Amino acid sequence: MAKTKTNQLHRVDIRGMDIDENSKAVQISIDNYSCCVNLKTTPCNYGNVRYWFECPYCCGRVAVLYLGGSGLACQKCYGLAYPIENKSKSDRAVESGFKEENV
Repeated sequence: MAKTKTNQLHRVDIRGMDIDENSKAVQISIDNYSCCVNLKTTPCNYGNVRYWFECPYCCGRVAVLYLGGSGLACQKCYGLAYPIENKSKSDRAVESGFKEENV
């Protein structure tokens, strides 16, 4: 059985969000689903901090959460695959513009 792909679920990426300084959590609403997700931070080299979601299931630090049947969770918790993972080496080469005889 093929794994569900990351592009088959709703995706929430923290890098596209405006987060207030000192925020400890954010409210995420997608369609009829809404929940509060905790935030984690890591220091940056020249001051400030970088924000991350805390996965509600594994408490891991992630930039992207996916909305599936169990709510929001990270790629690892849902066991998601990237779309390219099931493609053959020759299919990937053709898509990237290489000639098939070079594969």
